[in-house]
Amino acid sequence: MTDEIQKKTELRIKVPQWISDLLKEHCDLYGVTAVSTITPLLVEYLRHPSRVRDNCSNCFNIRYSEKSAVSGKKKSKTRASKIPSNFAPPKDIAEKEGLDHEKAVSIFVDWAKGKGHTQADWIATYRNACRRWIKEKMPQGNNDPILKEVTIPEYEDEEEF
Repeated sequence: MTDEIQKKTELRIKVPQWISDLLKEHCDLYGVTAVSTITPLLVEYLRHPSRVRDNCSNCFNIRYSEKSAVSGKKKSKTRASKIPSNFAPPKDIAEKEGLDHEKAVSIFVDWAKGKGHTQADWIATYRNACRRWIKEKMPQGNNDPILKEVTIPEYEDEEEF
């Protein structure tokens, strides 16, 4: 493309409020900008044979990818962030793996905060951790202190003892 076609020009349009609301909802839903939504629509509309003059047949020779905003299918990626302070994964994740929920969450949160990890999906990361390394770090079985009964033989003669 030539520099002339790539040059950006500010264009302001006034539309009814309902169109503005609809455009904003679309942009929020699909994670796109208003410009990336409107531009392909304008180009497609203006390139229609009924609207193109003979001397301007090549004016709109702009190509957009198939995944442009016209299709409306592309969503923005979730950005990685630090673990939330109120992180509370579903109990069934740990229980499915035979782990104590509270202890597993405690180990996981300590790991995430201690290393300063950032993730896009903390629940999925927790699920994978429960399947893999938390099992190894967490002692198996009941963690209550074990008391063994010890029998001390009684001696008749205390001097022997």
